[in-house]
Amino acid sequence: MSRSRLKPLIEQLQTSERGVSAVFIALAMILMMGFVALGIDISVNTHERQQLWDALDASSLAGAQFLPDADAALLAAQEYADSNWPGLSPDVDFWCVVGVNSSGNPETSHIPAMCDPGPPPYNVATYPGLECNDRMCYIPCNPATGTCNTIRVSAEEAVDFHFARIIGFNQGSTGELTSASCKGPCGAEISVPGDIALVLDRTGSMRAPGDIHIHALQDASTAFLEGLSPSNHHVALGTIGRTSANPGSCSVEPSSSDNSGPWIPIPLSDDYDLTDNDPPDSPPSLNPSSDLVQAINCLDETYSSTRTNLGDSIAAAGDFLVANGRPEVPDGIVFMTDGEANEPTGNNSCVYANQQASQVKNQDVIVVTIAYRLQGVRCGDNTLATTLLASMASDPEPGVETLDDHGGCDTTPEATAENADGDLFFCAPGPGLLSSVFSQASSAILAQFAERTILVKPPS
Repeated sequence: MSRSRLKPLIEQLQTSERGVSAVFIALAMILMMGFVALGIDISVNTHERQQLWDALDASSLAGAQFLPDADAALLAAQEYADSNWPGLSPDVDFWCVVGVNSSGNPETSHIPAMCDPGPPPYNVATYPGLECNDRMCYIPCNPATGTCNTIRVSAEEAVDFHFARIIGFNQGSTGELTSASCKGPCGAEISVPGDIALVLDRTGSMRAPGDIHIHALQDASTAFLEGLSPSNHHVALGTIGRTSANPGSCSVEPSSSDNSGPWIPIPLSDDYDLTDNDPPDSPPSLNPSSDLVQAINCLDETYSSTRTNLGDSIAAAGDFLVANGRPEVPDGIVFMTDGEANEPTGNNSCVYANQQASQVKNQDVIVVTIAYRLQGVRCGDNTLATTLLASMASDPEPGVETLDDHGGCDTTPEATAENADGDLFFCAPGPGLLSSVFSQASSAILAQFAERTILVKPPS
């Protein structure tokens, strides 16, 4: 074939190839756009899944507050589900959560103290669906015939796709999601467990002839520990002001700086009392080898020269508990001071302290406050220091006063009235009342632990 006749054929083939390439490019673009669209809708699906999970968590926590009243728990769970995901109507059932024994079976001694699903034996044959992990056993519970301490809510929602419709995907799903919340001990010992940060003021205002104030604080703190159960209640020690980063023989030797050294020098401890007697030993008989006990015993050796920083100290205690506390165990702070907030400088220190306390409480940490010798003491904005501490404390049950409404804490009768009003603020006008106030604070925080609702791993 001559070159003149071949040239038109080559041009025709090239044109044909360009046409095919254009088709392939167009198809590839459509496919690529389809995957991008699908990716966008999958991202939306993931977001909706998390939103649904959050709604179920809120629903189960709200319901658990009313247990063992199953009707009230069901109503609260449904209302919270709908308020967080309009139209959501989750499936709801109830469980009895108890501890697990060494054989991996339900700890029967916890029945009926924690909850009561019904008559034994507590096995899968009698209670289909029963399951245990290394910490808890979940026993199906019929609220019509038993006493339940856990509510479980479940739901699955469709998620409409918008962009992925171009490649034929019209809808996704969150998948079935489940949340469960328990009220009370929830699988631990009968005495409700809890992690506690004991925050004590040892600034210069605690100094007095004969160290009467710091000695009263030491006695009150050891009595506080004696009233706890080390197997259930792990305790850390915080100080106002900070502790030295390189302490000497006393592990809570103060820092010379407002800005350096730990606020929580002694971590959560469970070795402070080797006897763990019930009723507690009186006078207290604690473990002399415990770092926590030794730290309290040497608080009188030296005083902090720093100012009174209530905001950063309570914030540090809250952050410590959230980071280091045991999972599925409530956290609490017992916070004692004999001074108004006057640090950090440059801020309204009392307002700052209240703001920090609010953030701690928003982390689901119970706050109990104790005012010592704060008769008539006021913050820079003229707020009574006792009013500040009352505001810093967690709110108790609805209907209980949360401020010092009994004329303050200037006298023993006023303090007695304040300490009996049911809130989580306590006061002692002098050293003679401090140990009894710490005992009241101990009872209050343990009562709050008993009423606490926590998310637990849902039974499958």
